[in-house]
Amino acid sequence: MFMIVINIENNDKPAVYLESDTIHFASEIGASINFDYYIYS
Repeated sequence: MFMIVINIENNDKPAVYLESDTIHFASEIGASINFDYYIYS
């Protein structure tokens, strides 16, 4: 599993982008990709 943590401050809007090679690699090894968002105001 790949865990991606995004911290959001001051109501900023995050951009999330994964290259196709990364997605393909995760698929080949049977991994999942999770995103956690932490919002701080």
